[in-house]
Amino acid sequence: MKKQNNLLAIFILLIFSFSLFPFKMIQALEVDQHVEVSTWIDKIYVPSNKLEAGDTLTVEIKVSNAATSTRSVRLKSIEFGNGFRCLGSTDITADLTPGNSDKELPYISRKLEYKGGGNRTIRYTITYQEIDDTGKPATPIKTIEGSKAIDDSVTIIDTKKYQPRISLVNDEVIELGAGEYKKVSLPFVNAGGFTAEDVTVTIESSKQGDKFPILVKDIQKLYFSSIRKDGINYLEFGVQADRTAEPGVYPITIKYEYTNSSDDKFSGTDTVYVRVSETQMPARLSFGVKNTAPITPGQLATLEITASNQGKAAAKNVQITLTGLKKDGLSVIEGSSTSYISSINPGETKSVQFKVMAAGTLEGNVEPVNIEYTYADGTSTAQKGTQQIFVSLNGKAFGVSDLFIENIIAPDYSVGVGEDFTIGFTLVNNSKYNAKNVKITLDGGEILKPKSQNIYSLKEFNAGAKKNFSATFWAGSDAEYRNYPLEIKVEYLPYQGATDVVTFSQYAGINVDGNKNGNSKSKPRVIIGEYTVNPQIVRAGQEFDLSLGFTNTHGSKVVQNLKATLTINEKGKDDKEDTGTVFTPVSGQSNMFYIAELSPSATIIKNVRMYTVPDASPKTYEVTVEMEYEDANGEAYTETAKIGIPVQQSTQIDIGEIRIDGEVMVGSPTYVITQIFNTGRTNIKNLLISLEGPFEKQEASLFVGNFEQGNSEYFEGVIIPTQAGECNGELIVSYEEITGEKQELRVPFTMNVSESFSPEEMGMEPDGMMPPDMENKPFYKKPVVWIITVIVVALGAGAFIFIKKKRKQKEMTLDE
Repeated sequence: MKKQNNLLAIFILLIFSFSLFPFKMIQALEVDQHVEVSTWIDKIYVPSNKLEAGDTLTVEIKVSNAATSTRSVRLKSIEFGNGFRCLGSTDITADLTPGNSDKELPYISRKLEYKGGGNRTIRYTITYQEIDDTGKPATPIKTIEGSKAIDDSVTIIDTKKYQPRISLVNDEVIELGAGEYKKVSLPFVNAGGFTAEDVTVTIESSKQGDKFPILVKDIQKLYFSSIRKDGINYLEFGVQADRTAEPGVYPITIKYEYTNSSDDKFSGTDTVYVRVSETQMPARLSFGVKNTAPITPGQLATLEITASNQGKAAAKNVQITLTGLKKDGLSVIEGSSTSYISSINPGETKSVQFKVMAAGTLEGNVEPVNIEYTYADGTSTAQKGTQQIFVSLNGKAFGVSDLFIENIIAPDYSVGVGEDFTIGFTLVNNSKYNAKNVKITLDGGEILKPKSQNIYSLKEFNAGAKKNFSATFWAGSDAEYRNYPLEIKVEYLPYQGATDVVTFSQYAGINVDGNKNGNSKSKPRVIIGEYTVNPQIVRAGQEFDLSLGFTNTHGSKVVQNLKATLTINEKGKDDKEDTGTVFTPVSGQSNMFYIAELSPSATIIKNVRMYTVPDASPKTYEVTVEMEYEDANGEAYTETAKIGIPVQQSTQIDIGEIRIDGEVMVGSPTYVITQIFNTGRTNIKNLLISLEGPFEKQEASLFVGNFEQGNSEYFEGVIIPTQAGECNGELIVSYEEITGEKQELRVPFTMNVSESFSPEEMGMEPDGMMPPDMENKPFYKKPVVWIITVIVVALGAGAFIFIKKKRKQKEMTLDE
């Protein structure tokens, strides 16, 4: 009876121990799961038999989860062997249910680069995890490997037949009125059945005659890293019709350039039409003075300015500002020097008033006033202009002095090279008023050079005065056999208190016995005196405007038949290989310029619109300007100039799938997981990844810093939901481009939050403790499971020892 009682106690103890396990946990331990995953390379697209280092190929890999498997699997990543480099993402996001792999994931397609070395066997490793019915990981990460050699059994495929087709969804006709601006969004689709990569879009206005009245502006995006089959994107840009555009239909051409996954190049075009419905003549404003009585200097007065619209459109939000005012002239005493009129209809006249005062010492009958004005006429650009008006004054009569030059004495013979000569003249004040601050300058240019004083200054030149002046010059060695002008320039203030300088010049002709063939020692030289690039930093794959100023630096020689050519050839390694140009003129323009004649010291501006190839490296490119020209005698010269054009590659940041790890419960830490890829052609800096939303944050941000081209970054943020139900958050990726421009991407995500379990529901005592992250871990990783397991094993071992000991005691009793 005692033995039976002991056995019953042990049985009850075991029953009590197993009751500590939740029912579902015991059931999970008893199920024997079986998963069978297999993989093989289905196709290899090789462009040619001759596979060399740097060549690209495409591989298609199939993965199967056998029908006999009892669990689904989640594919996570793929890595390739040393002989090949994967050019795309190594991440895989796909679940395979038992027996349904062909429907859910036909193949894994990756573009590879062959590294060379003779190893032509493609080896790969795929990682995966088994998942349970709720989609949670049920096992640690596992791997499966495969390989295939590239040999004669691999079929060489013409990859050009895998052609994407980019085109507009429909040919929209854009309706505009003359002078109207409209923002348009045109959907375009890849209807070719294959992914299009490196898609570049160019929008061009088709020129008709001398002027095309439709302007394309505010283009949003012209480069797309990839567009999948049936993928729809949008071209967003603005179009504006000139205010004087004639009614009619005007074409805009949209060009596409793109490749398939094997780098085969394709192109296409679409035409969008803009219909201008009517011609609109712009508003035209003119201003005048309405005052009938002159303004008396020293007294406050009202100046009434009229504004008349002589155009065919209304002028709105008209702003009128008086400028050029001064204390010793006319000035605004009360209020502002700016006034407003809400609108002026065609043919209408309105007026504004200003409180002004003319200085008490002001002389004369009129005072000039400048008007600056702006207004809107229905277009996207504000119109502006200036006009000068004259205000009647009741002031003193002007006492204006009048100077002139007489008795110019110049040599009546030909002056030899290096020979001195004298020029003389008389300055006369033929008035009753003194002239102030008189300045006299004698200037013979680069050839006739002064040997004595050639600049004279008089503080005051009295009324009726006459004064003789002279200066000695000599002819320089560069002189030709011809007549050279020598300028006598006079500057002075005509009356007391005047601020505007009066200037006049007279010339004496000097015959120089120089080189009769015109071959002086100095040679004419043409330089690039100025140049501008708009925008200042050029984006790869986009257009820009280049303006060049050709300057003739010679002071007397004319340049003719000037031909200039723009060239830029980017060099490869060690500057030994010419890899071609990165800048090309857009359609209809040339990289060559012609100037028939360029006068001495003159500058002529030439403009060209250029296109930058999409794969241009980010740096400053040196453009060479090669010039050929002649002087007046037909002698040929050459000159070379260099200018710098900075190019910056466009950035492209791609964000992988945002995953929520495990069941989300109130008060429990939850992992938000994703990957960030730099798929652009340039590095970025100050990359910051963070989470925002109605939840608490533990580790919800990651500062990466510099993020190089082609790199990826894994992000695992920890948040704690505070309320049950649907919770919406945002993943924020912010960074700076190389130019310092700040960018920000926001990706929303949604998760369903459930109420947290009580200790009793978790198989624990009401006062038991449980780690905050226990709900999100598999059962075999939970500390409580291992503790209970150890207790059960210990109890079982104790029961076994207890029974064995009792049997031994019984045997000893029988022996006795």
